[in-house]
Amino acid sequence: MRNEAEAYRNDVIPRARGEAAQIVAAADGERAAAIAEAKGAAARFESVLTAYRANKDITLARLYIETMERVLKSGRLSLVDPALKTVIPIPAFPAVGAPAAAAPGNTPKGSGPSGSAPNGSAP
Repeated sequence: MRNEAEAYRNDVIPRARGEAAQIVAAADGERAAAIAEAKGAAARFESVLTAYRANKDITLARLYIETMERVLKSGRLSLVDPALKTVIPIPAFPAVGAPAAAAPGNTPKGSGPSGSAPNGSAP
């Protein structure tokens, strides 16, 4: 019975120590990542603060425009028209500078998948 207990102890204790070391290592990694993220956020804030102190109007306008860009591309938008008493959905617009997708049926002649005209004849 004593040998079984010692064998069990010799099996469980090293495994538990290994798991504890893994948990500590993971926590250290998460801590380092959180510290790095906080330092980056502080550095970004310092740079915005410096720009704000140099020229308040331009910095405020830039921050407003960046915020509006982030908000407008993040989801669906709707306008509420009190005169019509209705909600008007706003369709998603492609990002500025993004290539527009070709509408079906609007492909130029000779630009089919094989580079030939749609009826199979040469252009």
